[in-house]
Amino acid sequence: MKRTLIFIALTGFISPLFAGSAYTASQEQPGAKIDVNKASSGELQSLYLMGHKRANAVIGEREKNGPFVSLRDLAKRVKGIGPVMIKKWEPYVIIPMGEEEDNKNLVYPIDVNTASEQELAKLYRVGPVIAKRIVEERGKNGSFLSLENLSKRVKGVGPTLIGQWKDKVTNSMSESH
Repeated sequence: MKRTLIFIALTGFISPLFAGSAYTASQEQPGAKIDVNKASSGELQSLYLMGHKRANAVIGEREKNGPFVSLRDLAKRVKGIGPVMIKKWEPYVIIPMGEEEDNKNLVYPIDVNTASEQELAKLYRVGPVIAKRIVEERGKNGSFLSLENLSKRVKGVGPTLIGQWKDKVTNSMSESH
């Protein structure tokens, strides 16, 4: 029995979970980071204490409410993920597009009638092209009377996208009327 355990330990078959690592033995590419906004259930399950159920909860939340902007956002939005897990995952997980850094100085909600292209481009699924369309339309035809008005006037901004922005977007015209 002792020899078997020593053999298993030397060959790496014991999960690093027991050694306190954030990655399990199923990691395919050592050093590769997991993008939580694109990872499959299997990839997510390679993280410390991330089983099938939690991985599916992450994917479900991501699909329903959009990408995570930080690990803290992930912990807030997915039940059962807490600070200990997040701390262990930090070296192995990425949040792409620098959203966490870029959004530190961003004040929500963003007013679509006063925001710059750069501020608008940081919103979920906006980017520089749609941000430019919003600013150009606003400059050409005046302020947006409502977010629904914005979705009718700017190509690429529909009701679904506006719904995903939730409390991150407002407009000064609808507040004053």
